[in-house]
Amino acid sequence: MKKFISRVLPLFMVAVCMCMVSACSSDDDDNGGSGSIPEEFYGTYYATQSGGKGSITLTFNRDMTGSRAREWNSTTWSRSSFNFTYTYKNGTVTCNGYEVIVDGSGVEEGNKTMVFKYSNGVLTTDEHSIDAPYHK
Repeated sequence: MKKFISRVLPLFMVAVCMCMVSACSSDDDDNGGSGSIPEEFYGTYYATQSGGKGSITLTFNRDMTGSRAREWNSTTWSRSSFNFTYTYKNGTVTCNGYEVIVDGSGVEEGNKTMVFKYSNGVLTTDEHSIDAPYHK
């Protein structure tokens, strides 16, 4: 019996230690978990550019997808659409997707990344100039 205990007990202790280590591992993902995104973050935001000559609509869905539509009415009319997936961590929203821009000179398209900061219901970015922060 002593021989059995002396062989099984160390194996049992190793198994318990392994369970303890795996229970303490971090389970954070890039989105901070769905519980860390404020409920009021989801939805549609609006902004204007150049004194109202351009309008932007930016939508964030609960399934971590979103879209941005931009219309510009200056000397030449143009429109762009940007469909993306996003991550949210500590108020930083990173959007990765595909943008299509159509204007008087043709079509431009390609992969794009945009980064926003979210705080107290307001989105800001250094990506492009807007008249005021994005708001709902």
